[in-house]
Amino acid sequence: MTQSTTETNMLHDVFLADLNTGITVGENGTILHTTNGGASWGKAGSGLTTSHVFTLAAHDGDLFAGTSGGVFHSTNNGRNWTAINNGLTNSYVYTLVISADTLFAGTGEGVFASTDKGTNWNTINSGLTYTSVRALIIAPGGLGEVNLLAGTDGGGVFSSTNGINWTQTSLDTVHVTSLTAAGTNLFAGTFDGVFLSTDDGTSWTAVNSGLTNISVLSLAVAGANLFAGTSYGGVFLSTDNGTNWVQTTLDSLYVPCLFASGSNLFAGTNGAGVFLSTDNGASWTAANANLRNLDINSFAASPTGTSGTNVFLSAGPGVFLSTNEGANWTQQSGGESLNSLVFVDANTGTAVGSHGTVLRTTDGGGTWMGWTYQFSGATSSLYGVSFPDYEHGSAVGENGTIIRTTNGGANWTPQQSGTAVSLRSVLFMDANKGTVVGDDGTILRTTDGGENWSTQSSGTTAPLTGVFFIDSVTAIVVGSYGTILRTTNGGVNWSPQSAGTFASLESVFFTDINTGTAVGSYGTILRTTNGGTSWTLGSSGTNALLRSVWFTDANNGTVVGANGTILRTTTGGVVWVQEDRRLGMPSQFSLNQNYPNPFNPTTQIRFVLPLTSHVSLKIYDLLGREVATLVNDERKPGTYEATWEAAGFSSGVYFYRLTADSFVETKKLVLMR
Repeated sequence: MTQSTTETNMLHDVFLADLNTGITVGENGTILHTTNGGASWGKAGSGLTTSHVFTLAAHDGDLFAGTSGGVFHSTNNGRNWTAINNGLTNSYVYTLVISADTLFAGTGEGVFASTDKGTNWNTINSGLTYTSVRALIIAPGGLGEVNLLAGTDGGGVFSSTNGINWTQTSLDTVHVTSLTAAGTNLFAGTFDGVFLSTDDGTSWTAVNSGLTNISVLSLAVAGANLFAGTSYGGVFLSTDNGTNWVQTTLDSLYVPCLFASGSNLFAGTNGAGVFLSTDNGASWTAANANLRNLDINSFAASPTGTSGTNVFLSAGPGVFLSTNEGANWTQQSGGESLNSLVFVDANTGTAVGSHGTVLRTTDGGGTWMGWTYQFSGATSSLYGVSFPDYEHGSAVGENGTIIRTTNGGANWTPQQSGTAVSLRSVLFMDANKGTVVGDDGTILRTTDGGENWSTQSSGTTAPLTGVFFIDSVTAIVVGSYGTILRTTNGGVNWSPQSAGTFASLESVFFTDINTGTAVGSYGTILRTTNGGTSWTLGSSGTNALLRSVWFTDANNGTVVGANGTILRTTTGGVVWVQEDRRLGMPSQFSLNQNYPNPFNPTTQIRFVLPLTSHVSLKIYDLLGREVATLVNDERKPGTYEATWEAAGFSSGVYFYRLTADSFVETKKLVLMR
């Protein structure tokens, strides 16, 4: 009965079709499928399920992705991926560059090279005294040899011939974010501005006149023009190899990547998606069709063979493709966080997630719309979904979002909820009668398919996260601070029940009118045998956040949660067995998305350490100012959770950054009052 998986992503929801067949979904588009009662779980989808895609490189029909989980290879424009990490001893790959038949990877532990499209890797770090490599470039010089330059995090620029031996150049103390070339001129973008070399990187000169924001994140060359993307200063232009700079009209955004394709210049931003200029930066237009306002990490391009160009971009864990120079984007692989899952039979299911994501399967989860997302018309994250039959479905999410379909998900229509709080869960008993729960103790009820929603009095202001109807009038709602509410008259009145815990409860499931299970934070599992009137605390054997519970029958149930946790019971919840992780200690660093998000006023941030590290976890505001330090000490290998109490802070967007040895990752969180 031990559950076997090597998954480390947060798992948010689970469905069991029968004793053998089950599906669970979670962060970064994770979808796991079992056909043997959970003895083993396999990944469905594209094969690219990693927390972050840092960089892309394309060459002769091959597409490579450098990620927080190593290097992945695709031969069909990103629709399917294979991990290619043999010999790659560091999984954080920040930059990739291709020269003839050699693929170079810059990682948190130096530079690796592969001459067989990533099948095997060899380290090439001799003389590379700073090994956190953030940028690589093949210099235009060199008589038949590869003049390879590496930009490092704090050690400036190193140069080598074929990567055999490295020499630190005169640019030796800065944090290098990007490297590019214009003819024989080499440019380095750093946190101290732009530097120019005219001798293959031997010597460097600062070229920052007019560059009023010297925190340079990205560089691109388009013809005779040099562009610099900065930290909340937008894009700057130089027409004289960096001697003088002027700020373009894209003037206030965080621009971590720039890319020139013919006469088109693409700017990838954090939080605002992609902008396109066709007049050398004089004007910009948003190019986000089917893309949404995501955080863009990198671009790449390859010819189509029909005089066209495929432009690829990475955003978070996903890869997108445009075949018309940014007019439209199609998600090829990876994905948004998937938060909720529902099936109407063993084959037909729907999953919802971040940024209005809706996925559909008709083969029991084997494939999900070819990993092409149905765009629901909602831009807010969706947290719950319910389908009482094949045609009628509703999904709920942040900002009071409710969307409705009457044709099996082909089209979705927004409904008026009458609230702006985040709605966390929804359950319809039939096509007309449904209940929604959410933050601030919100309970909404409809009897006409969502045309009208009425507010029910919950008697609490705690966030409510799960709802289950035992029969047409008896229901249980669970939420934060150990909240359990019970109604026996369809929600006209709700009465609090004693949980015996202050843990946040996330999900509840009943197998009959008397027997139910609720799960939540810190490995909490509660069980009732009298219809929810009283609850007893069980033993889960884990401290992980448990997000969802589902029972196939009175005895067989599954719970999923943080860090890939899967628990299984065959005793109706009396005894739970945790899955065997196989790998023992974590194999790589990871930083999870905070939960809940948006939040008010408390949220949890989970991170994983594969080795003993000095850890810093800090909160920053939109201007990059440090506003809180959650962790600043040495930690042993394992999984940790930090809590940010933001009661004294104003609503808005913040960022949290985890630094552990050479690993650095930043994610966004939203405080909403």
